[in-house]
Amino acid sequence: MADGSIVEYDIAAPIEVHFANRKAVCNAFVLKGDAEPLLGTIPMEEMDVLIHSGGRNYL
Repeated sequence: MADGSIVEYDIAAPIEVHFANRKAVCNAFVLKGDAEPLLGTIPMEEMDVLIHSGGRNYL
């Protein structure tokens, strides 16, 4: 983790992520509780997806 701690999670793999006409194959960590799933930068880069968040405010 970012604070240097070590945490163990189960992994679901391989999974396919589809967006428009693109696809990426990656692993997913199985988190506890109602954690919101997040897509990391590596699968997005594999699909050539660019995120431009400039000028938008999200809460």
